[in-house]
Amino acid sequence: WDEWVPENRVLKYNDENLQLQKDLKLRYPNVRRARKKMGEKEKGVSTPSAVEKSISRVEPTRRKRGRNEQSLESEDGSATKSEIKIKLPDEMKRWLIDDHDFINRQKRLLKLPRKYSVDDILDSYIKEKRGSPAAVNGLAREITLGLRTYFNSMLGSQLLYKFERPQYAEMLKINSKDTSLSQIYGAEHLLRLF
Repeated sequence: WDEWVPENRVLKYNDENLQLQKDLKLRYPNVRRARKKMGEKEKGVSTPSAVEKSISRVEPTRRKRGRNEQSLESEDGSATKSEIKIKLPDEMKRWLIDDHDFINRQKRLLKLPRKYSVDDILDSYIKEKRGSPAAVNGLAREITLGLRTYFNSMLGSQLLYKFERPQYAEMLKINSKDTSLSQIYGAEHLLRLF
C-alpha cells in the first residue's frame, strides 16, 4: 500500500541498499501475496501462516496527530494523549437525540431561563457529596467550579445549535454582565457538554 513516510525511513539509492533489498526479497518472498490476500474480503478466515507472521514483524507506521488532539510531552520527549471518556447511560443518549430533533427538525426553542439551571444542578451535586471524603478535600467544589467555568466558556461557541444562536445573542443583551450563562441555561445544554 502507499503511505507517506518521513525522510529518515527512506534509504539512499546505492549498491549496499540494493543488496539489502534483494536480501529482504529472498527472505520474505510471499509478503506481497499475503498483503493482497488481506485486502480481499471474499476469502474466508485464513489460518496464520509464516507469511502473515513475517508481516506482523514490519514496523508499524506512526499516525499523524490531528490539530485538536492534545498530548502531554513526557520527560523523554515522547507524546502521550490525555483523554477522559465518560460513558453516558442510554436514557441520556436518547434525551440528547430528542433534544436535537426538537431544535433542529421541529425548529422549537427551549424557554429561557430554565427552571433548574446548570448552577442549580451543580450546587445540588455539591450538597449530595457533603458527607463524602471528596467534599472534605474540596474536590467536589473544585470539579463543579471547573465544569461551570468550562460550560460558560463553551456554550456560545460549541454547545448551541445554529437555530439557537439568535436566542443566545438575545440572552446576552437582556441579562447583565454579572449574570453567568450557567444561571440561564439548564440540563439540556449541560448534557451536550459531555
